[in-house]
Amino acid sequence: AATRAAAPPPRGALPERLLRFRRARAATRPAVEKTNDEASDDETETETNTARDAAVDGFVAALSAAVERRVALSVVEKNVFTVGRKTTNDDTDAAFIGVLFSGGVDSMLLAALAHRHVPNGRAVDLINVCFDGGNSPDRAAALDGVAELEALFPSRAWRLVRVDADVAEADAAASRLASLLTPARTVMDRNIGAALWFAARGEGWLEKKAEERLVRVPYASRARVLLLGQGADEQCAGYSRHRVLFRRGGNPLPGLSGLSSTRDWEALGDAVRLDVRRLWRRNMGRDDRLVSDRGREARFPFLDEGVAARLLATPLCDVADLSENQGGDKLLIRAAASRLGMHRAAARAKRAIQFGSRVSKRFDVRAFGSARAARGAGASSTGSAPES
Repeated sequence: AATRAAAPPPRGALPERLLRFRRARAATRPAVEKTNDEASDDETETETNTARDAAVDGFVAALSAAVERRVALSVVEKNVFTVGRKTTNDDTDAAFIGVLFSGGVDSMLLAALAHRHVPNGRAVDLINVCFDGGNSPDRAAALDGVAELEALFPSRAWRLVRVDADVAEADAAASRLASLLTPARTVMDRNIGAALWFAARGEGWLEKKAEERLVRVPYASRARVLLLGQGADEQCAGYSRHRVLFRRGGNPLPGLSGLSSTRDWEALGDAVRLDVRRLWRRNMGRDDRLVSDRGREARFPFLDEGVAARLLATPLCDVADLSENQGGDKLLIRAAASRLGMHRAAARAKRAIQFGSRVSKRFDVRAFGSARAARGAGASSTGSAPES
């Protein structure tokens, strides 16, 4: 009897491996694993470098295509910026795309790739939020990041929108924030929510030169689409718990924690898969509501199906290297940033948005007198959160 052909999958259906974010076993552990006392073989090293270069190129191409799709869907007619109000000179280069911008490697990479696809003559708004009078780690990183972008891509108008907020404003909006966060209700959710919500407002100031001096100019972004970096840490092992699982997973004895084993990589792969599969429940609904409440649309290039498929096809040892005490997290993303010339961004330490913006510290200081006292009381927000 003739074999009946299998019915084609429904249009738009995701492959099972992508749907479950399941990495093939061969792509979980290195093909060749070395212990610390083994010398590097030149031929093996060359093959490793070649494979890693190909992984970086493929990832940059996939993420660039993801950003292009989200930018192309945002291109609108010029009159969208002027309907219902008087036209100003600024309308000619109004930004229709914004990036939630911490100056970290994720947001820097999104900004650089947005430059490829935003039409010439249009500005890109880089929106940075701070809860500490302009003195937060993220504000310092954003200033350095925009300087690096301006040096690499001088033809683009990069607008660093400095959004300054404080916990008093967050208190005044507590009921609204609570409704947007529901069903999330932890201290960490409150801190992340406040930072995202005020950043998405996009109202702050620009620094401009006037008569040989720098002045602050009030500015409200009119970008209706924001690019966010959610999904980068989950897929590329960007959290500290990933390092712990990797280093302890296959070697429970502390003295052996520096060695690599099959179970190290499998434990890391399982942790990454769990984070991705629960991302929609823990983060995405919350973050989408917070941004949408400001009349803007959040778009997440790192969660593009093509990017996820590329990451799943890349050996985990080329996605992350967690063998050292510090650095190496999100190896592939950092290598991609370096490939685009952003070497300072590639080396920048990760900070979650509630810590980089100092919203967590400000809440702790108000409640306990100091961040140290809050930690002693076990009240400071902990856990994982997306980089802005």
